[in-house]
Amino acid sequence: MAKQRANVPAKINPVETGIIPFDNVPDYLKDKAQTGMEGLGKDDFKVPRIKLLQALNPEVRSFQGEAIPGEFWHTGANKSLGSTFNFVPLIVGKRVIVWDANGGDQGGDILAFSKNAMDWTTGGNKTFKVKLKGRKDEVTWQTGRNVATSGLLEWGSSDPEDNNSPPAAQLTYEYLCYLPDHPMLSPCLLGLFRTGLANARQFNTSLFMLRRPTTSIIVKCFADEKSEGKLSWFVPQFKTAGFAPQELFNTCEEIQKNYAEYQAEYNHNDAAQKESLPDDDGKY
Repeated sequence: MAKQRANVPAKINPVETGIIPFDNVPDYLKDKAQTGMEGLGKDDFKVPRIKLLQALNPEVRSFQGEAIPGEFWHTGANKSLGSTFNFVPLIVGKRVIVWDANGGDQGGDILAFSKNAMDWTTGGNKTFKVKLKGRKDEVTWQTGRNVATSGLLEWGSSDPEDNNSPPAAQLTYEYLCYLPDHPMLSPCLLGLFRTGLANARQFNTSLFMLRRPTTSIIVKCFADEKSEGKLSWFVPQFKTAGFAPQELFNTCEEIQKNYAEYQAEYNHNDAAQKESLPDDDGKY
């Protein structure tokens, strides 16, 4: 039997094939508008994400030599942005997700979701039986009438018999980003949760203290390495760099208006991303 080839993408040499990298738009296309997708609407697309890669991310295996732990990965273009990139925050959001722990290594489904971290968009006033790792019997999670009354963001809520158990719900800060160095890859979504929450709150504070539209602020995002015992991982860190030139500000203002009603989507892949990060206490 012939030996099956490994599932590794073939490397393309632009010089030999004549392929032009996407970062260099050829002159014959600069005045051309997009065509060929007129039959699709906004519901047929999703906002691509930026993921800070960890050693366990599937992209590291699928795109060997291109997807590197500690670098940011653009999921729409399947392209590394390196360990640092610049962006303008178009919209800052705050979500709460209750994942089904019964999914095991595959992540599970969404039991409840709140798009404003206050009111349940789905899954409110429900009772769920969940099987946790390390426990033979199931635990009960109740979502209540809203996020606050559920108590699922509190420590000890995932396992009622363990006050040190992590929250049953996941708080996520979302940043809809415009990439001035990669306008063709914009807008895209960057989410911080679990061990990234402390950096996210500090970043939110930095944005608030400037007291100007977020669309006027250029931010440097870079990989911040954390460690706990023998474990090490990366979380995004931020530094406000300065105000955007007026032309860039005008562009970001327009995109912000167009995406004012956007709704981020979550699925099994996002659950797998959740599992690739340690808990706040450094445990996977």
